[in-house]
Amino acid sequence: MKYLLEIGCEEMPFNFASSVCVDFKEIFLSKFSEIFDGKDLEMIKQSTECYATPRRIVLFSSLPDFTPETKQKIKGPPVRFAYDSNMKPMPALFKFVEKFNISVDDVMIDKSESGEYVVFYKTDKGLKISDIIPNILPKIVSELKMPKSMRWGAGIRFVRPIRWILSISDSGHVKVHLGRLESDKFTFLERFAPNEQHEVNSIEDYFNIMKEKNIIVDHNERAKMIDFEINKVLNKSQKIVCDENLLREVLFLVESPKAFLGSFNSEFLNLPREVLITVMARHQRYFAVVDNNNQIMPNFVGIINGVNKDTKIVRAGNEKVLKARLSDAMFFMKKDLTKKLRDRLDDLVSVSYLEGLGNYLDKTFRIRELSLAFNRFFDINLDEELIKNSSTLLKCDLVTQMVFEFPELQGIMGRIYAEKEGIDPEIARAIEEHYLPISMKSPLPTTLLGKLFSFSDKCDHLFMSFLNNLTPSGAGDPYGQRRASAGVLRILMDIGYENELEEIFNFALNSISYITTLPSRDISQLISFMKTRMSSLFIDMGYRYDLVDAVLDITSSPVKAKRRLDVLTEWSKRKDFFDIVSTIIRLGRIISDKEELVAFDSSLLVERDERELYEKFINNKDKLEDAIINKKYDEILNIIINLSGPIHTFFENVLVNVEDKKIRDNRKALLNLISLPFFRLWNWKKIVRNQ
Repeated sequence: MKYLLEIGCEEMPFNFASSVCVDFKEIFLSKFSEIFDGKDLEMIKQSTECYATPRRIVLFSSLPDFTPETKQKIKGPPVRFAYDSNMKPMPALFKFVEKFNISVDDVMIDKSESGEYVVFYKTDKGLKISDIIPNILPKIVSELKMPKSMRWGAGIRFVRPIRWILSISDSGHVKVHLGRLESDKFTFLERFAPNEQHEVNSIEDYFNIMKEKNIIVDHNERAKMIDFEINKVLNKSQKIVCDENLLREVLFLVESPKAFLGSFNSEFLNLPREVLITVMARHQRYFAVVDNNNQIMPNFVGIINGVNKDTKIVRAGNEKVLKARLSDAMFFMKKDLTKKLRDRLDDLVSVSYLEGLGNYLDKTFRIRELSLAFNRFFDINLDEELIKNSSTLLKCDLVTQMVFEFPELQGIMGRIYAEKEGIDPEIARAIEEHYLPISMKSPLPTTLLGKLFSFSDKCDHLFMSFLNNLTPSGAGDPYGQRRASAGVLRILMDIGYENELEEIFNFALNSISYITTLPSRDISQLISFMKTRMSSLFIDMGYRYDLVDAVLDITSSPVKAKRRLDVLTEWSKRKDFFDIVSTIIRLGRIISDKEELVAFDSSLLVERDERELYEKFINNKDKLEDAIINKKYDEILNIIINLSGPIHTFFENVLVNVEDKKIRDNRKALLNLISLPFFRLWNWKKIVRNQ
């Protein structure tokens, strides 16, 4: 049967609307995967689609009419009570078949450890799908991920109050309940529109109504319509400043998109490009317009909900609002320029850092101290006076009017004001870039000074939060630690520093004066967190999870980890890869992790095959050590392959756990001697077959 569900509610936040369609579909499919398998489940997966607009979640699917039949074995009396010696039915059997309204011919004899019994296999017909959907819907809603929800009705939690439910199949309406709200045969269109309520008599009828009223339920089609509408109002010499985040936001703020082209006074073009774009995009949800030379034009594109609205009235209202916003920005900028950045340093004492952890003036001095320490540690060789003077400018724009009103411009305004003051362009650029990267995929700083300040800023944030017991929990990032860790890891990988994180962090903490103010110096929890983030980073880059585990079990250096991952990934393409892995794992399998090993003594080698294995290893030992130190990974692979034969022969012909304790312990010491070098780079035990 074909089935359609629409949950209508008050306007949902765009970020929830953009994710709910994915979550809703996944949970819906998980519920039916508990009931169906094989072709039926595949049909459900292939046909199920889920869409969202600000006011509705719509799910469409093709479902079997019934759940699968089930067979139940019902145990009857023992055979000795059911039949006589001639296998004629006795009263106990008659009572059993009478109870289940079956005949004697329907029973079978079942042999088990407990004896022989009469059994009956009862077949239960499948349930109507329309009868189980009412039980599934509340479970789906209760399992949705909601950043914030409200309780309404009979204890139902949802991001916004649910106002209507439409549940319909190709056989008619399917009654469902959410709390006290019962599904009906109506859908609702644009809020406050005449004839907002519409009766729906079939699935086809529903989609026809949506099409007729210009409501684009499918967000993929809605995205195409937004693109079409934008291009329709622009001429050939105009294009919008592409902003994927804004496009995503607008997509889930409208269900009947219509674009309009607005304008503003050209005097506002004197504002910096970044200010104009930010004011339009972040505060008004407008798209800035540029010409063919990528120069900002005194125009903007807005997207409204409702194709029947008078765009002239809408445009005039939006132009008026934007004029006020840009006038404010111009006023703030003029006021900010009356005071130099450096003169604002002491004002940072009024800007709180993390709760209870001081202010941004304190943080500025910590960044300066860390930057000087890292400059020495990594042999960057930047001028120390340059670091001292420029580091004090990094956060000064936080106390400007412009950043107070538009926090998204932090760093950007610092760079703009520094340029207007005639400060060295390298320093100005570093002020902006020290906030980068802001995510796993965003751009990195381009200048060495910017990278140093960014690295120091983010390390300070991780130290101050973790060592003051502010640790992340759940999927959120309330203290920005995941974002900071991404920056630290990506900058290390970009510059190519091979140091272990423990070495870097311990050096930093031992080089700075404010370590005495920290309640803890234990970085183990921080290192564990960083390794988890590194694992996510590498998996997102496309590496196999087991290879990532094999690498990160040995090193915390993102640079070493990346290089070793590349090697393992290339090796994993070989047909004999797991044979190689198995060979190395076998060496260490006999030895317990807790076992204390004796020193190896070659004079205790009595079997020919163990002597040959030892000699083969000794002949390759120096070459192996050189390959490990100098990262000659192909050479390491060749040595493993050369040793594979003697290792297999050893295990086939030599018994390790012999009665003679000296011989037994010495053979374990031999295996440990051979396996240890190979486990210095990778933990082979983490690698999974057939990935």
